[in-house]
Amino acid sequence: MKDWNEVVLVPEFNEQGVACYRLDGGDYLNEYYIVSEAETRKLLNTPEIVGYEVYDCLIPSTSQMLYYFKEQKKVTTANILSILRGALNYPLEESCYREHIRVHDISFLSSERVFADEEIEGLEIKYSKLTMVPDSTLMIGDIIASGETLIHCCVM
Repeated sequence: MKDWNEVVLVPEFNEQGVACYRLDGGDYLNEYYIVSEAETRKLLNTPEIVGYEVYDCLIPSTSQMLYYFKEQKKVTTANILSILRGALNYPLEESCYREHIRVHDISFLSSERVFADEEIEGLEIKYSKLTMVPDSTLMIGDIIASGETLIHCCVM
């Protein structure tokens, strides 16, 4: 993506307190969405929330988003890529289960910070296992702070 100034958020749906926006205006190979609701905003505004409470806060918005995509026939079956450790707090598998979306496989990828002189210098993939089933949707689970992990993992 060369010019982020052209990217806009387009409302996709707003149901039961969950708002979903699609990224538009870029030369994307895939579709990208941002979901917002009371619990996700709570996470952004309260950094003291950690552990299982993070997971629990994300279930309503993730499940509502998957329900919408299932109804729109955008997802019927899934493969989950969990970027560790952040994905441990992201409820993709449980939300798929709640919305009756079959998960073919869960793959893992570890992304670890590389330090030099007590400063973060970059990221390193130390372990990866990715299995894909044809005609299924790849869902990537991670808790994203800066987006560097996602960028680094998508170019490997």
